[in-house]
Amino acid sequence: MNTIRYVCLLALCTLWSCDNMGTQQQVDRDAINKAMAQREIKHILPAEIVKATYEQGETIAKKAQQIAIEQYQNNGEKAERFMSSPNMPEIDSLAEVYQAKIKWVTSSMNAEELQLSELEQQLWEAYLYNVENELEVNDNVQKIGDTHFLYTKPYLLDPKTRKKLPGSETALSKKQLLGMWSITLSKKEVIKGME
Repeated sequence: MNTIRYVCLLALCTLWSCDNMGTQQQVDRDAINKAMAQREIKHILPAEIVKATYEQGETIAKKAQQIAIEQYQNNGEKAERFMSSPNMPEIDSLAEVYQAKIKWVTSSMNAEELQLSELEQQLWEAYLYNVENELEVNDNVQKIGDTHFLYTKPYLLDPKTRKKLPGSETALSKKQLLGMWSITLSKKEVIKGME
């Protein structure tokens, strides 16, 4: 009788441990399938990556601009001093979320504060030239090596912006360049955002 009990107990323990092992293997299998799906090779055209960079950069720039305008409105600064200080914790948080490097560039900043790359400097000078000569200014995407992109977005003190910035009504009548958002994005993160 005791032998039968031990055999039944052993059989139950074996079945119970097999069931637990099966559950554990299933969880591992699910995690492996998910990881494999993420690593699946997908063919993405360079133009698609540039388009995604443009869209992601534009989203970040809009959010950063909104943060800056809210800070301006809360501090009651004059339009001429609008966003002269690039040190905003909210912008740092935004950069962390998108795993990007975000800089605000203005002509009131000295070269040490700016710390611009050669490409950023060229784009900044082009924006200044275009505004001075009343030419169109647009956001821009440039490739930096094989691993990063640079998105730049100029911001003008135009009628639309003036409405958001009380005290700017008496500013210059023609468009004035407030500054430029310079956003460096990882190609890897841009591609992840495309999924």
